[in-house]
Amino acid sequence: MRPRSSLVLLGLGFSLFAAPALAAEPKPAAAAESSKPVAEKADKPAAGKAPKGTAKPAGEPVFDPDNKTAISKYNDTILKGNGKYLARDFPAALDIYRGAIPLAPKNALGHYVVAETQIAAGNLPEAEASLAQAEANSDEKNAALRVKILFLQADVKERLKRWDEAKTAWQLYSDYAAKHAGLGFAPSAASRVQAIDDMLKQEKAYVAVRERIAAEKNAPPATPATPPKK
Repeated sequence: MRPRSSLVLLGLGFSLFAAPALAAEPKPAAAAESSKPVAEKADKPAAGKAPKGTAKPAGEPVFDPDNKTAISKYNDTILKGNGKYLARDFPAALDIYRGAIPLAPKNALGHYVVAETQIAAGNLPEAEASLAQAEANSDEKNAALRVKILFLQADVKERLKRWDEAKTAWQLYSDYAAKHAGLGFAPSAASRVQAIDDMLKQEKAYVAVRERIAAEKNAPPATPATPPKK
């Protein structure tokens, strides 16, 4: 079964991963869907700009942990990681994203972007572990992110060829997407489960053929028939 590119997964909801929209995290999903980048809003000064009436030491950026009067250090760090990811410098992106997680360890976004980067770098087992952390820290407050985490979990399990786990994960994604219209693609899960079932049937048929060929190969040569005496 041919694995799908992580870039396709990013296309599923790149609004959560692209630099402008990440400035909106961890605000509610409705804010993340706004077509206007948060950095352009009057009440969201860019990183490095001090709120009105606040003295800012020379050369030191001003951050707001609540991401209201200025960008939070967490979001600013994620944005820097995005730049490295888009430049395909995955080791540097991972270092930056991992540096963001201690700033907000309960924020699922950091674990999610780490997983995306690990997938892009070909480290599926590590990505699976990161997604488990992302899933554990996601909830209904950010359903748009959680649905992407569930999608990626199912996809990674399928790539790792853990078929039963993959089918269960796809069903979980399908159920969640069905409850949150517009955030996911529930029918895609059904098609993936069907593809897995078809592949397993095909593999089972191949097993029978391989066993027959092996048996024929290992069988002792037939004893030539003794010609009848004249």
